Amino acid sequence: MGLEMDFFYSRQSEQILILPIYPNLDAKKERLMLFADFDFTCTSVASLEILANIEILSAQKPDQQLQGEDRDGHSQIASIDLRKTWELLSQQYTLENDNFKQKILLGEKAVSFDYGRLYRAFEKLSYPDGEAVSRIFDSGVLKGISLEDIKQAGKCMILHNGCLNFFEKVNNPDVSVTVMSCWSGDLTRSALSGGSDMLKVDGNEFSYADGIFTGEVTCQAHQSVIAKVEYFEDMVLKNAKEHGLIPRNVYIGDSVSDLLCLLTADIGIVVGSNKSLIEVGNHYGITFVPLYAAVVEEQIKRLETDAWIWKGGMCGTLYTVTSWTEIHALILGRDLVSKEL
Repeated sequence: MGLEMDFFYSRQSEQILILPIYPNLDAKKERLMLFADFDFTCTSVASLEILANIEILSAQKPDQQLQGEDRDGHSQIASIDLRKTWELLSQQYTLENDNFKQKILLGEKAVSFDYGRLYRAFEKLSYPDGEAVSRIFDSGVLKGISLEDIKQAGKCMILHNGCLNFFEKVNNPDVSVTVMSCWSGDLTRSALSGGSDMLKVDGNEFSYADGIFTGEVTCQAHQSVIAKVEYFEDMVLKNAKEHGLIPRNVYIGDSVSDLLCLLTADIGIVVGSNKSLIEVGNHYGITFVPLYAAVVEEQIKRLETDAWIWKGGMCGTLYTVTSWTEIHALILGRDLVSKEL
């Protein structure tokens, strides 16, 4: 871990990118890596909400083969009980999330950005996402959900405007794209199936028997803040070693769980305005700058003239966007018609 951190810190003063990023990379020396969180970064709804609705609707189906018992011979949870269980799990997660925020905001507000202090705070405190995911799987409430229903729900998920179009445009073997989800890898892949076929998903991989989820997770997603940033760093280092090129990486997220990845990336982009993320960020000296106002607007003026020089990575500055159109402009630029902004 120490060597990895040395690698990322060493790039702090060296990191210079020219915008828009992808068209200006030196293909002989550089390779673009894109990372994005899934829930609320790409979507307008939570994956868990979708999975819960699928299971509740399945429990309501008047299927004679399922009445009285589930597919494994155990008592099937009645839909009304299932709904109550989901509500209790949701309430517990909300309470834990509030408690976590109170604890991480203890102590004096940072005068300047201090990554080490923030990292140690996350090491000391257990972020509730990982525990919530484990609790839900252990409860068995998702057991019995069908793969077909998951895929169908994924295709119907509402994505943020411009998100899928961006993944379609960036679909190139010279670009590494990874989407990270705490929930179902199958749901995530289905939701983004119209985008990049080069896309890699880091999510929970369900075990199925005759197309039905057994309750077993064969491969777990990286759910905690520390686990996510370690995975991110490992992927960047692996990519650099595999291709022998300088990895130019962008991380796109929306919540506190993305914070270390956002800060470690060459460019960290925050989608939306998550209140908890802003509060924690401000407490630890992080600066939030609107991407459109700071960069994209200037870049439109310079598309045919000078390039805009970008310096980032471990600098304590994150860039906020209200839509994926801004991200598109930053990374691909030339494919964007200015009036879309």
